[in-house]
Parts: sequence; C-alpha cells; structure tokens
Amino acid sequence: MSLDKSQTKENKEIVSKFQDTVLPWFEKIASKGTFVSRNSGHSGEYPDAAWVSIKGKGRNNPTLVLIVGWSESYLKYQEVFYDFYQMFDGKINIFAMDHCSQGISGRWSPHVDRGWVADFAHYVDDAEYFVKDVVLNGKKKGKQPLWLLAHSMGGLVATNTISRMPGVFDKVVLSAPMFDVYGLEGVPSPILRFVAFVGDKLLGKGTDFVPGAGSRATHLSTRVDEGNECTSCQGRLDCWDHIREKNPVVVVGGVTWGWLHTSNRYRLKPDTITAEDCEALEQSDCLLLTCERDKIVSNVAHKEIAETVETMELVPLAGALHEVFFEWNVMRDFALKQCVDFYKADKKGKIKTRKGRKPLSRRVRYTIGLIEKAGLWLLLFIFFLKLYEIGMWLVGLVVG
Repeated sequence: MSLDKSQTKENKEIVSKFQDTVLPWFEKIASKGTFVSRNSGHSGEYPDAAWVSIKGKGRNNPTLVLIVGWSESYLKYQEVFYDFYQMFDGKINIFAMDHCSQGISGRWSPHVDRGWVADFAHYVDDAEYFVKDVVLNGKKKGKQPLWLLAHSMGGLVATNTISRMPGVFDKVVLSAPMFDVYGLEGVPSPILRFVAFVGDKLLGKGTDFVPGAGSRATHLSTRVDEGNECTSCQGRLDCWDHIREKNPVVVVGGVTWGWLHTSNRYRLKPDTITAEDCEALEQSDCLLLTCERDKIVSNVAHKEIAETVETMELVPLAGALHEVFFEWNVMRDFALKQCVDFYKADKKGKIKTRKGRKPLSRRVRYTIGLIEKAGLWLLLFIFFLKLYEIGMWLVGLVVG
C-alpha cells in the first residue's frame, strides 16, 4: 500500500511529514535493544522484549518513558517521539518498550497474532525491569526529572508499576487509561471476572479470541469510515497501516479469553483501587487525558479515579476518539501542549481534596477478593448440582 491514498490537504500533510521527515529522523537517531522478559510463556521459554531510546542533545536532560497500549508498538509512536523532541528543542531523552505478545517483542503464546498473557502482572514485571535496569541503568534515580507517558492498557500497566516503585516518576500523564471497559461500567467486577474465568479456565479457551476479536477487531480497520473506533484521522491511520505492512509481526488480532480473564483482575475502579495505590500515585503529579468520544475505555472510570487520587488532574479532550495522539492536528496539538506544559511546570503536589471515602487497604481488598471467589465457586457448585438433579430427573422419566 502506498502512503498517498488520503485525499484531504491535512491528511496529505500528515502523511508527507511522516514519510519525508519522521521516518528518516527516527532511523537516524533511535537506538534499539532487547531484554529478556521476567516471565516465561506457553513453551517455557522467556521471550525478548524490544525497546528503543532516543538520546537528547547535551547533558542533564529530563527523561520521558512511554508505555504503549494494547496491540501497539513503539514503531507507531515515531511521530510522537519526533514532536516531543522538537517541543523540547532536542533536550530530552526518550525511552519506550513493546510489551511481550505484541509489537516487535517476542511472544508468550505460540500464536504470533494473539495477545495472550498468563497474568497481567507479567506486563508490570517487564515494565518495572525496563525502568530500573534499562532507563535508569540499574542506578538510583538522579536529580533530573523522570516523566511517564502511558496510553490505554499501558496506563493500567503504569499505575500498577507506580504502586511498586512510588516516587520514581516526577510527572505522570495517562492517556485514555484502561481503568475500565466502555459499556461495562455498571457490571460488578466479580461478575466480569467469573465470565472470563469460565471462558479461560473451565472451557480451556485461554489462547482463543473472544467473540468479535480476531480479524474482525475494530482496531485492525484501515478506514476511519469502516468501523475504526480508535481515531478519526485517516492520514495517521494510513501511517500506522504502512508500519503494519512493513512489519507484519506487529499485527495482533484482538484480545483472548486468557487476557480478558487476567486483565479484569486489575481493573482500576473505586471498588478495586487500594489505599496503597493512591498513596503511590500521589507521590507523583498526574495528568489524565480523557477522550470525549472514546468507545474503547470508560470515561466514567477516569472521572472516578481522578476524584480519588488527590494529585490527579482530569483534562477532557473534546471530539477525540480513543487515540488522541493519532487524531486530527487540532485535537492532537492540544493534547501535546497539555503534556508539555504539564511536564515543564513546577511540581504541585496535592491539587484537590479526595471526594468520597478513603480507599480500602490492600489487605482488606484481598480478603474481600477471597470472599468473592468463595461465593462464585459456591454458585458454580450449586449450578452443577442443579444440572445433576435435572439430569437425574430426566433419566427417571425415561426409565419410568
């Protein structure tokens, strides 16, 4: 596919910038590497996680770490890297990594096109290692600012990583973080976990796509007018499609039952966030970008978590779909400016008083989780017991 199918002037300018400026710049300046994942996959082997770094001009630069979203690759963010580099006059270091089972990283699953993970914590294990041993090179954080930018699923990975290493990041920007799924806000967490458990464990479909995923997944659509719910900008979608054609390994079909099961255990809502999570997040200034027309993740969850974390500021993005950094320039430029102004500003600390009650401690949440599991197993036992009774009743009718 050529990169000239976009027809509007802005689309053509976007594609031209990407092809003539961004790609050559990235190829020249980027340093690439891998590290071995902290966890093994289906085969027992430990896949390699791919990462990239961009070194800024001079010394004592701030460092920006990017954690990408579901099914993405750092290759998708080349224009984002370029724009941040220009907006800081080249005086910024940038690091990013691809999660295992997506992008150009190795796979935990034997199926290259399926996003599978045995435990969502494995994403966090790798992200924590990446920050400590690649970004910080095994040393303690210095005086220079360390910033975080995380999108969608990367936002959920980021918040869990911050819980493990509070205070490491000075500023945190979460772009449409996957705290909860759009349309499922009212469904209790235990119910969702139970449904996913049935598909993953009881039916043994852990590496199978959930209904509606696979080749029909909306994020694979190459046209904004044909079901794509991630961006309304055809030009930037063309650029991402070009990358996928050049690097077919980055094409991931959709979520699997296994991924759905384990990710549901980590959803961040008022009934799941712990006091320890809040305390860790509140050691950093946080900016949450929520997209007005998002149909992938829940804006309701964004508002609830922003009201819970006292150092988190919520910024709504009018007109934007899920991926604001790949939207039309007017929305994208506004989001980029929000990020840059936020990173450059002095550290604020608490900006508001928490609304509602204080979150429960991790120990209490764990106890509640055990009670929920016991209740679900009891319901399952009763269900199969009733099936058995019905079966025996039917047998009695036939024999009698």
